[in-house]
Amino acid sequence: MVRRGGGKPRARYVLFSSGKKGNGDGEFEQPCDVAALPDGGVAVADTWNHRVQILNSRGKFVRAFGEFYGPGGLAAASDGLLYITDTGNAMVKVFTVEGRMEREWG
Repeated sequence: MVRRGGGKPRARYVLFSSGKKGNGDGEFEQPCDVAALPDGGVAVADTWNHRVQILNSRGKFVRAFGEFYGPGGLAAASDGLLYITDTGNAMVKVFTVEGRMEREWG
């Protein structure tokens, strides 16, 4: 809830929704997690398309990348890196938002 000027609490609203079921750019197969990016965009773990998709602050497709088998969760760090759980491969992989893998473990 958000309070404005000491008044009654107000519910938060959806800022945007994006995508539909599918495997094209901006389409998803069971997206499991999102992370807010410093530029206002979002990263989406597109689990059964085995990739991460980056959307801009208006929800429009920017890029997709992945070397995953079912990415399940992700977090955006203050250094601009994305930490992504690759569930099917039992690993954590670290990528830049441009899609370059930095390191992995597991």
